Amino acid sequence: MLIIERLWPYIVLASVIVALFLIYAWSPLPLASPLPVRVIMIGILGAAFALLLYFAARITMPSGREVLRHLDAAAPDAHQRAQTLLDQPSGITVTEITDALWRAHQKASAETLPSHPLTTWRSDLTERDPLALRYHLVLIAIVMGLLAGPEKLTRVISALSLKDPVVMDTSLSFEGWIDPP
Repeated sequence: MLIIERLWPYIVLASVIVALFLIYAWSPLPLASPLPVRVIMIGILGAAFALLLYFAARITMPSGREVLRHLDAAAPDAHQRAQTLLDQPSGITVTEITDALWRAHQKASAETLPSHPLTTWRSDLTERDPLALRYHLVLIAIVMGLLAGPEKLTRVISALSLKDPVVMDTSLSFEGWIDPP
């Protein structure tokens, strides 16, 4: 769960980049813009996605100590019971009595831990994006997909195409029925 918490901001950012591309592709912009503008737009989105993958790949797996610290932070008490499993005796000379006492302490500490500890989800997305703009972009992409209608795939292919499109009618129509009361 800790690795997912570390990857979650990058997963959300990837969905925002995909949503931005779909907003661009399903809008009339690719059909109306010249080839260099389309190449620049695709290049910017591709570079953002590549940079995102670069930083996401640098995330390391959490160590055992980090996992135990995470469990202790989610615990209702402040005794850090999970981290006591990593404790070592402080004395250099270990006698049979101190060793038996230490094993009893470790066993008692292990028994106080739950068998399947679940921690609460701790995501800092609300601190990074307090206005939740990430959801607005995904919602705009969904609306643009609905407005694109059956041409969704054709528009995505034309946005990725390096051929200069023939100037087409790029009017966007809104259709709806209004029933009188």
